[in-house]
Amino acid sequence: MNAQTRDVIVSGAALLLLVGLLAGSDHRVRDWFADSHAGPVSPRVARASAELTSVALTFSDAVTAHAMLTLFVVAGTILVACMLRT
Repeated sequence: MNAQTRDVIVSGAALLLLVGLLAGSDHRVRDWFADSHAGPVSPRVARASAELTSVALTFSDAVTAHAMLTLFVVAGTILVACMLRT
């Protein structure tokens, strides 16, 4: 795999992580995503969505309860990823 392809994959993963963290910590983003696709879904998808919502709410509660610790963990993860890349 060449460097350009790897950089595109890493950038896409970082973007997905950023959107996921934003959706996990802000209820307005979750509501926007939920309203963007308001069609009928299968029971299996609805069950998975309910479980994912439960996990997101738990994550959101943990992030808001321990904001400084979360900041240090995210910053440390980014620094370690940058150090491993070089």
